Amino acid sequence: MPEFHAGAIISACIIFLVSAAETIGDTSALVSGGLNREITGKEISGSLACDGYASALSTVFGCPPVTSFSQNVGLVAMTKIVNRHALATGAVFLVFCGLLGMIDPPRPQAKAAVRECQQAGILPVMITGDHIVTARAIAKELGILRSKDRSLTGAQLDAMSQKELSRHIFEYTVFARVSPEHKVRIVKAFQSRGAVVAMTGDGINDAPALKAADIGCAMGVSGTDVAKGAADMILTDDNFSTIVAAVRQGRGIFENIKKTVHFLLSCNIGEIITVLAAFLMRLPTPLLAIQLLWVNLVTDSLPALALGVEPVEEGAMEQPPRPADRGLFDRSFSLRLAWQGLMVGGLTLAAYFLGFTRLAAPGLEGAVANTMAFATLTLCQLFHAFNVRSEDRSLLEQGLLSNPAMNKAFLAGASMQLAVLLFPPLQSVFSVVPMDGGQWLTVLLLAAAPIPICELAKALGRRREMAETRGVPPDHGTGRPVSGAGAAK
Repeated sequence: MPEFHAGAIISACIIFLVSAAETIGDTSALVSGGLNREITGKEISGSLACDGYASALSTVFGCPPVTSFSQNVGLVAMTKIVNRHALATGAVFLVFCGLLGMIDPPRPQAKAAVRECQQAGILPVMITGDHIVTARAIAKELGILRSKDRSLTGAQLDAMSQKELSRHIFEYTVFARVSPEHKVRIVKAFQSRGAVVAMTGDGINDAPALKAADIGCAMGVSGTDVAKGAADMILTDDNFSTIVAAVRQGRGIFENIKKTVHFLLSCNIGEIITVLAAFLMRLPTPLLAIQLLWVNLVTDSLPALALGVEPVEEGAMEQPPRPADRGLFDRSFSLRLAWQGLMVGGLTLAAYFLGFTRLAAPGLEGAVANTMAFATLTLCQLFHAFNVRSEDRSLLEQGLLSNPAMNKAFLAGASMQLAVLLFPPLQSVFSVVPMDGGQWLTVLLLAAAPIPICELAKALGRRREMAETRGVPPDHGTGRPVSGAGAAK
């Protein structure tokens, strides 16, 4: 390679070439500064540690730098000296002059978002085309690469079979110098292990992996049209923490749907048990048709809607992902529906029996029993709506006023029921009779009974869960996904 003399610098122009560290030697000629020797890509990439420039500059120029930089390196820019005459004739001689390091720092909220993902059982994975050392440095800073995690390059991935990659896929959280084919292989490896994969990307080369992932998320600001077309959703602000916020809201929406179904079914099971039990015991009908319609109008409307706007529970992002193959009516959910339906029906029947046998004046047994059953069933369901707000958290821990919509729904429903029970024109419409103090006290005690009963059940459930947690091995719950994995570019 021809030698480039310092005298030629006078008639030269400067080019800044953005390139990877290991490709510098392939495009550089002689080192300027009088060293008069070739520089190789191996020399540059071997001396560039990506967590400082000191060793790189000492190796290239033979002397330590005046200023020490400690920032991570994202891109390396080469300053090139090109002779204008050589440029015109096509004989271009590039001479290495120095390094310019640039960093694309993570957003301030990214580290907290990664930590929240890990607490939620989601495994954040970095898939990048950057140098492996750069990727590892940034991944460590974000908390993606932890002590037991490993990294993998595209060249190493080429040497692995898909079966071997799938077997060890959860050991790696950083993939560097990867191609579009590699990204698809990584996605499929996670999926083969039963993980639900979310893939983010912005370039044309990301489109195959976005399409292969269970949830493809394209960048809305910097993303290409091809990436947006291949994705299932578009992130409008290109912010990873927005994905985490969406996961939190998604979990809250699912739980609110589950709570609404839980409330409606458990209450309706209680109504069925009340009528069916009375029929099997050959008792008079405890509830009239118009009363059942009124109960459904009061309890199945406002309280159910209020459960739909329940705030996301604390700790929602500390639970592992729900297995994708698990339906809504799993064993624990079905058992809760059954025993709580029995509770509502049992309390209503208890009010009916007390009114029929103990608390009614002679000749009014049937009417008083019917009124007490009707009042107890309606108010019992209104109180029970507070229990359904959480499967395991105490009502006092949640806060009685934390869902204003539920408080308004309870007051509205109770007011409507009291109007029927106390307003004479409505009493005749719904076939109810006035109740005395003892009957009202019995109704209120039975109607409010679901609160302490469910609180006791929740306390026992928490105690059982704590006992099971004590028997879990120390390495359990390390953030490895139970049913989901996240892939972040």
